[in-house]
Amino acid sequence: MSYREGTGANRRKLDRVRTRLQVSIKVRSGLLVRGRAQSGVAVDYNRYGMALICPLNLRPKTRLLLDIGSDHMLLRRVRAQVVSSVKAGREYRLGIRFYRKLTDFAEPGPGHPLHFLMGLEQSIAEPVQS
Repeated sequence: MSYREGTGANRRKLDRVRTRLQVSIKVRSGLLVRGRAQSGVAVDYNRYGMALICPLNLRPKTRLLLDIGSDHMLLRRVRAQVVSSVKAGREYRLGIRFYRKLTDFAEPGPGHPLHFLMGLEQSIAEPVQS
């Protein structure tokens, strides 16, 4: 079964960068983390969210902890929330966002996760051909 959020599920705050980042997924339940980590692959990414291919079928609003790895950077315990889940072959394509409400990004101070998410986005962005 596929789950999609009705209004505005396809709207994005910013264009995403195509990538193949390795992601470790843990489902959060309150203050606890349930079960073992599952692995997935991020197919596109920006500082606000990502599209993720994984074996888990998760409902919208499920809270996650992600470990996102690139060639030179590893972001651990990134808080995220499922926006949509669509079956893609034997796996699921999940729409993930890194915020619960946009005011989370209103005034990011030092050490705010947005700084690290922006850094990863800039480091994996494909150079523009001129």
